[in-house]
Amino acid sequence: EFTIMMASAYFGVKGALYSFNGLVMLPYYKSMGVSGTDYQLYGSISRAPFSMKALFGAVSDSVPFLGYHKASYIIASSVLGSLAYMVLGSFHVSAAVAAMFFFLVGIELSVVDLLCEGKYAELMGEKPETGSTLVTWVWA
Repeated sequence: EFTIMMASAYFGVKGALYSFNGLVMLPYYKSMGVSGTDYQLYGSISRAPFSMKALFGAVSDSVPFLGYHKASYIIASSVLGSLAYMVLGSFHVSAAVAAMFFFLVGIELSVVDLLCEGKYAELMGEKPETGSTLVTWVWA
């Protein structure tokens, strides 16, 4: 169960989705006629959730959501990010609204990354002998 979670988080979300998000933003905004300056602004907005990881961690640690501290937040942020991509792909929105939806995708990326790191750190505390192997697998 843990291995499946880690594989889907690191290969799916942190690997494929993070790469896809980086690759799709420029052509998406370019097709809207967004200037380079505005593109940089909107890109900064979409990456802002990574600077909010401490907040996400503090909230998930102190406020269980549906009885869980990590799993429910991972699922909720994944649903949020998926819905944001569905809106971006299905409807014509303004560049500023698109930035808000890319921000929601950034929340998914940062929450999944942070809470999976928290889970494997928790498990390394329980079984310290697996620590270096687990870290190597995650960062390989």
